[in-house]
Amino acid sequence: MPRRIAAIRVAAAGAGLLAACQPAPPPGGPTGPERHKVEVTQRIDSITVPFAGNSTELPAASRSGLGGFLDEIGAGRDAVVVVRAPTGVKGDLGAQRRNAVLRFLKARGLRPRRRDSLLPQVEVPAEKVLVRVAQYAAKLPACPDHSRGRLGRLSNQNSSNYGCATNHNLGAMVANPRDLVRGRELAPARTTRQMHRIRSYRAGASVGGESDGGGTGVAVDGGEQ
Repeated sequence: MPRRIAAIRVAAAGAGLLAACQPAPPPGGPTGPERHKVEVTQRIDSITVPFAGNSTELPAASRSGLGGFLDEIGAGRDAVVVVRAPTGVKGDLGAQRRNAVLRFLKARGLRPRRRDSLLPQVEVPAEKVLVRVAQYAAKLPACPDHSRGRLGRLSNQNSSNYGCATNHNLGAMVANPRDLVRGRELAPARTTRQMHRIRSYRAGASVGGESDGGGTGVAVDGGEQ
């Protein structure tokens, strides 16, 4: 019995020593890459596009208003443009009006879609097409960061500048800051053809081009987003 009690006391003492060796939380918050994250901000602008009567043609005033709105917010090719069909209209009138707005936006080099996972859902005004534009910007960490001059006190902490340049350069190089929040959709990708080639490669079959008998994968169009 005394040996067992002694063993328990030694184990407890060892646990206390290990706890004492744990580094204390760094003063002033996290260090290293956690301290120098790239902040991505989202800005959402909206406009409702009116139509006349039961017409499906985009009126000149609506064209001018929508074009001025896009110019004012500086919507570029990387902007996420979501176009929702109007409610409260009969038949396919809403879909035709939405298509009229889609053609206008595509002519300006934009890539409109039905929905986006990073945009909160909102109600569509009756008899008007709703256009929402989301743009993303990256706020870069300030480098170099020499706020902590030394690493001492046996805390085993990273330098205050550790990872700063890497994250700063990442934020400066990324073409669309939204990619730092969520990856892009694969559509419209020929996923069936790609899967066929992968299976053929793993099976040791030919994976040549279409003209040399390398397989007959079916092209799949991802459709409109």
